[in-house]
Amino acid sequence: MIQSSRDLRYFLASGPVSLQSFRILKSHEAEWQGFRFSFYVLAVSHAVSIEYGNQRLTEFLSCVPIQATGHIIRDVSALRLPWEVTNRLSGMDYSFRLSLADGADGDAFLRRFDAKNQMTAHYPISPGFPTPITRIGWRLELAEANVETIHSYPEENRVVRSESVFKFSPDQA
Repeated sequence: MIQSSRDLRYFLASGPVSLQSFRILKSHEAEWQGFRFSFYVLAVSHAVSIEYGNQRLTEFLSCVPIQATGHIIRDVSALRLPWEVTNRLSGMDYSFRLSLADGADGDAFLRRFDAKNQMTAHYPISPGFPTPITRIGWRLELAEANVETIHSYPEENRVVRSESVFKFSPDQA
């Protein structure tokens, strides 16, 4: 089944989010400032989950609806790009920007990420169609975590890029 970028929705949820109904193609976990980051390349896009203490926050970009038993903080269609979401959550400033990438380098990251801090998944597709990809890169620095994703939709000649920034304020934690 070919996914369409026109079906993309952004969700930000607090509390439990089930990924059981989604095929996880690749995943990685990392620790940062007492937070546990989980990065997922899904068959329908991506998810980034952040756990801190008994709290959980999940950023989700998907071509299909999510199943959240927690609270949906934001739910935005990706039909009109670019746009940005900002929130202050549990001692952390969070921003998410979604945009279309340009030209032949559209599937390249804007930032540099170490090879160990990135994942790429190629989606199986019907013969005769170009292969879509999703890429996730992350950098965890002293007071800031950056996550960038690339989602290609070659049958639509579109590349969708997301940029997430998590800023930690020790005096606000």
